Amino acid sequence: MRARVAGRASPSRRSRRAPELAGLAWLAPMLLVFGVFYAVPLGRMVFTSIDGVHFNLRHYAYLWREESYAAVLWITLKISVYVTLTTLVVGYPIAYYLARLRGLALTIGIALVLLPFWTSVLVRNYAFYVLLARRGVVNSILLGTGLIHDPLPLLFNTTSVVIGMSYVLMPFMVLSIYAVARDIEPVYLKASASLGASPFATFWRIFFPLSLHGVYAGMLLVFITALGFFITPALLGGGRVPMIAVLIETQVRGVLNFGVGSALGTMLLVAVLLLYYVFDRVLGVQSLLGRSSA
Repeated sequence: MRARVAGRASPSRRSRRAPELAGLAWLAPMLLVFGVFYAVPLGRMVFTSIDGVHFNLRHYAYLWREESYAAVLWITLKISVYVTLTTLVVGYPIAYYLARLRGLALTIGIALVLLPFWTSVLVRNYAFYVLLARRGVVNSILLGTGLIHDPLPLLFNTTSVVIGMSYVLMPFMVLSIYAVARDIEPVYLKASASLGASPFATFWRIFFPLSLHGVYAGMLLVFITALGFFITPALLGGGRVPMIAVLIETQVRGVLNFGVGSALGTMLLVAVLLLYYVFDRVLGVQSLLGRSSA
């Protein structure tokens, strides 16, 4: 009797598993690419950082002893915070305005936000040479209007790196906030206005709290991406603004010290994973999709 019941139940189990197997089949190419081009190199990096099967932490001990690496880590964290705050301050009004647009105007606005993604990364960075050089566009305008008497040092320093990285990462912040802001029901804002609240009070007490999940997601994406930035600090920093990614490139390609470079990369990976874990514990990963974890 039990054999018959089990035999009757097995077709239903197979029917339930069919969609799951079909989903895995669709994901197989992506998983293959992820494994070959992402997981395997990361595993090899971690393996190299500990001297392979010898499991020697001498590279990490070397990083711990040398104070210069701690200084580079501090510079990387500081610039990442600056970039995150800059994109938030500049990007929030843009996202707020986009959330109120419709039709063709919205399409044009989104296209302008995505414009940095459609331009070569080298072109974007070299364009800032023209803008920020001592005789560049910005200094020429300021000198011509008499606002300054000597060119401002806008290139090859932290300022130029923050400006360049903020421009590149701005779409992450704007689109994260916009994805949440567009779903805020207009009836809430109308109800606030009908009860006598000023436009500023309506924004600050209704709109802004409802958009915070987009703010959190945008800050996480921008900060994590900024930690590993390489081209912009290397070009606009001119070697005077060392960041972790630039230091890794120097260790691996410059002095062929693969062990220290791998250790730096592993430390950066662990820092990102810890940050993501804290974000998940505090706010929940559903915040990345604009939804509360509750």
